[in-house]
Amino acid sequence: MDFLVLGVGVFLIAVALRLFRDMSVPWTPGSGVEAVSTDPGRLPYYAARTTLRMFLGLAASILFTLVVGQWAAHSRRAEKVLVPMVDVLQSVRTLPRELDDAARMLRLTRWQRLWQLEVPAAMVPLIWNGMMSFGGAWFMLAASEVITVSGRDEALPGMGSFIAAATAEGQVGRLLLAGEHEHTRRAA
Repeated sequence: MDFLVLGVGVFLIAVALRLFRDMSVPWTPGSGVEAVSTDPGRLPYYAARTTLRMFLGLAASILFTLVVGQWAAHSRRAEKVLVPMVDVLQSVRTLPRELDDAARMLRLTRWQRLWQLEVPAAMVPLIWNGMMSFGGAWFMLAASEVITVSGRDEALPGMGSFIAAATAEGQVGRLLLAGEHEHTRRAA
């Protein structure tokens, strides 16, 4: 079982490295970037590209949450500005006063307090909001992977641009195939 897990890990790292390499290709207007194909054989590659983008966005969101949360928790001035601002954007869950008192009584350092108290207390809401945001992002794929630059539509290779191309070409079968591929991928 260990070798299976190791093999899957190595495979996922190799796939991620390939996707990162493909994503770092420089772009210039009118460079003749390859159009998004509606070939069903490209679906796994497009799904991997989209999934990587979404996980990068999720990682950036978690990093933002930890940095802004710490800032607001430890600075009265920042709290007065950040908490109302974030409250408008997302529901805020605060640390219960008893846990704060316990951390003071145990004389936890800032680092200990962060990793032994605040992060574990925030995990359930953070994971829940991440799942809801990640799931909701699938509905915005077509709009987010086709961008307008210098008056021209440019499509990033991914599931959203595959769906947009299949819609533009009236290929209902390809749309259904993309939907089924995505449903199967999420269920796995």
